[in-house]
Amino acid sequence: MRKLPAIFVLFGLLACSGPIGPQGEPGATGATGSDGAGGATGSSGPTGATGSTGERGATGATGAIGATGATGPAGATGATGPTGATGATGATGATGPTGPVFTCSADPDCNPDGGMAYGCCGGSCISLSTNDDCGACGVACAPPLARGSCATGACAIAECWPGYADCDGLASNGCETNTGADPENCGTCGAKCDTGCLCAGGACTQPHGSQLFTTAGGATFAVPDCVTSITVKLWGGGGGAGAIGGGAGGAGAFAQSTLQVLSGETLSVIVGGGGGGGVAGGPSSGCPGGNGQGGGGGAGANGIGAGGPGGNAGMCDSGAGGGGGGSFLLRAGIPIAVAGGGGGGGGLEGPSCSGCQGAGGGGGGQGGQTGAAGENCTPARPGGAAGASGSSNGVAGISDCNDGPGSGGGGGGLAGGGRGLVDCDVGVDCDNYPAGGGGGGTSLGDIVLPGNLTTPGNASDPDRGNAANAGAPEAAAWTATPAGAGSPGLVKITW
Repeated sequence: MRKLPAIFVLFGLLACSGPIGPQGEPGATGATGSDGAGGATGSSGPTGATGSTGERGATGATGAIGATGATGPAGATGATGPTGATGATGATGATGPTGPVFTCSADPDCNPDGGMAYGCCGGSCISLSTNDDCGACGVACAPPLARGSCATGACAIAECWPGYADCDGLASNGCETNTGADPENCGTCGAKCDTGCLCAGGACTQPHGSQLFTTAGGATFAVPDCVTSITVKLWGGGGGAGAIGGGAGGAGAFAQSTLQVLSGETLSVIVGGGGGGGVAGGPSSGCPGGNGQGGGGGAGANGIGAGGPGGNAGMCDSGAGGGGGGSFLLRAGIPIAVAGGGGGGGGLEGPSCSGCQGAGGGGGGQGGQTGAAGENCTPARPGGAAGASGSSNGVAGISDCNDGPGSGGGGGGLAGGGRGLVDCDVGVDCDNYPAGGGGGGTSLGDIVLPGNLTTPGNASDPDRGNAANAGAPEAAAWTATPAGAGSPGLVKITW
């Protein structure tokens, strides 16, 4: 604790005391007073004078090495140095062997060593190993179709022209073999083609040719040697027309196929015949000629492909035309290409009006076509439908003796068309008066085009000719002579 000064203690005593009494005994010492409050903080003293400069500090450590600067530009090219001194001249080479004497009177003068490398040609020694003087003076080495070489003193073939070869080893006739066309050396020497084959472009190939069949009926085709593929075109026979202005015959169909074959095998060919025309029953006066007769069916062969016969008719009425035969190509009796024949044309009722005549049959072809009705039919009745594909026969036409013309027979299946039928009224005997003839066989091939009435399938093909497989046109007028027959078909095989 902070002590007060004595004077303050004295003044305190005087102020508080009474009259001064006798001096008493000294009182006891008072307790020490508490510390007084602290005095206020004094103001800042004036700024002291600047001190003197201190001593210099020690030198700092060395800084790190700076990065390498960029490379400066290249210096200019130095000047060309002086030309070196010329080298010394080399030593003279050794003397070569003595050459032949170049003026001569005979070959030995040119060959002192006894050889035959040179010849005395016109008083001068000439090498006999060139293509102009090969082995002797003036003998050229120029083999045919080749480049020659006389390097050994004898003419030889160095190279053949392209497409040729030296197959006999003789330089005298050069490269005598055309390996692009010689079947004995096809492509290279000794490469022989099979019998009958051609060599074309250095490769063996089958020959080319064709054979045309136009006669109705059966025939055979022997596949030539080396032939493995053929293309066959077939047209069926056309149908015959009905008599007395009857309906036109239907045209035959067209078929085409490309087939794989074996060299030397034999295929059967059938050309469908044209259907016969119908015949009227007799002259227009009295009809003494009797009943009308149907035309015969077009020919086939071996029971295959024949067209159906035309239907007969009543007295003075006209018989129907026969159906055309189908044209076939067969292997072992199995058809592999077929063109159907056309249906026969139906007859027309004659002056006696005894009925029982038929309308036209359908044209042949896959699916077939319905034949046209005979002229003046009241009511008009179309011909029977042609046969469908396969071996089925076409639907036969029907005739009604008392109600006007009937329908022709349908086109047949693979075995040919059938005759038309008759539907007579009760009590009327019409059993002998069937309607128009059916068409020939249906068609089988890669390409099949049916006949369209009298127009054949694929009629514009130049292989068909002018008249093959056309149907007979309508008969112009009533006559006792047969109506027109259909044209036969044809078959053409190309390889």
